[in-house]
Amino acid sequence: MALTFLPLSLAAGTGVPADRQGIASGLINVSRVTGGALGLSVIAAIAAAQTNRQLDAGTDPLIAHTSGHQLGFLISAALLLLSVLTALMLPPKPR
Repeated sequence: MALTFLPLSLAAGTGVPADRQGIASGLINVSRVTGGALGLSVIAAIAAAQTNRQLDAGTDPLIAHTSGHQLGFLISAALLLLSVLTALMLPPKPR
């Protein structure tokens, strides 16, 4: 996230009139914070559900928790890959 924050902020402000820069900055920051909180809560809920399914099936608690975290990390990696592919498909910046 640290590697993408500055380029994303620059891209969001590019082409925006000077009197609207504050609005553009506010929108990108709100979407970043809200997206992070929402994404983390959804992934945590999925990981907890996986852990509970494993526990209900009688799996050892340590293995069940590992399975839940593994699923959460796999989903995070898939979303990161999807984000990279989406970014690569963006049109080039007009000259």
